[in-house]
Amino acid sequence: KAPEKNEEMLALCYANFYILQKNYAPAIEFLDRAIELGPSRTMKTRCLFILGQIHQKTGQFEEASHYYQMVVKRNASFEMEFNSKINLAICYVAKSGNRDYIVKKLKRMLKDDKNKEYRDQVYFALASVALKDADTAAAIDYLKKSVATSKQNNYQKAISALELADILFSHKNYKLSQAYYDSTLQFLPKEFPNYKE
Repeated sequence: KAPEKNEEMLALCYANFYILQKNYAPAIEFLDRAIELGPSRTMKTRCLFILGQIHQKTGQFEEASHYYQMVVKRNASFEMEFNSKINLAICYVAKSGNRDYIVKKLKRMLKDDKNKEYRDQVYFALASVALKDADTAAAIDYLKKSVATSKQNNYQKAISALELADILFSHKNYKLSQAYYDSTLQFLPKEFPNYKE
């Protein structure tokens, strides 16, 4: 029986409540309802981004990509647009039609000076797309660049080095894989899943 003027905020509160419980189906319904109620442009963009995150978390990558593309087209904040483009690459499904779109956006990000300190993440995203397309040579090249350009983000450096070490190990390049496993151990937090392995 809340006043109508509070319905949007109430829908957002319920959505947040369900997200915190990891109960995503009702969270999606409440986010959709909040969008229907016509929130501000900024809030609508935020809701679309959260919908992308929920679908990504639940393995619905095509739906997640749809929402991330909507965020990119809305001139979102730098951080939200950047993360949407990175997540588009992570959600990329091999043989889907949006590969060229994703790669083009990511390569454009590499040229933009405002992304200079985030190039390690962009290279990692490009490697993710290459791996899904079974282009191991390109993936190795991008991962090497990710490790080399990572200056402040030790977690990204560790993740990139680990992915690269695993690929090299599977191709029996043990000497080089050992070097990247060593780099991984220098930067990977001890609470990381499979740290001991």
